Amino acid sequence: MNYSIIAACGLILTVFSAQADRFADVQIQETALGSNIYMLSGAGGNMATFVAGDEVLLIDSQYAELAEKIRSKVLQLSEGKPLSRLINTHVHGDHVGSNAALSAGVDIIAIKMYWSAYSRMALFLQLVCQPQLLSNSFACV
Repeated sequence: MNYSIIAACGLILTVFSAQADRFADVQIQETALGSNIYMLSGAGGNMATFVAGDEVLLIDSQYAELAEKIRSKVLQLSEGKPLSRLINTHVHGDHVGSNAALSAGVDIIAIKMYWSAYSRMALFLQLVCQPQLLSNSFACV
């Protein structure tokens, strides 16, 4: 038996398990910036959320692995109101990674000047333009 194949498989499994655990200890922290306006931090780029009446806005969504932690924090800050709008500032994974998981019933807004780049990027197509998102409104401004 070829031991190098076994060693390679072991290495691959180790890398994948390390990747899965890299967000296990990440907590979504809020910093109040004003009345119902918060900066959220976790891993990667910062996010912001704003609560106005029944509307709850989130700017950027960080990594997919953090989606439930982000949802929980937004629900906590909005006193149980669900997310209604999500603005993506650009296409990096630490800004759009949770889009698919947070998209149910949410209007997603992206900057128009990035649209042509977004539409050509595989990451954007995977994270933003999934079939469940296409049924929601998607606007480029």
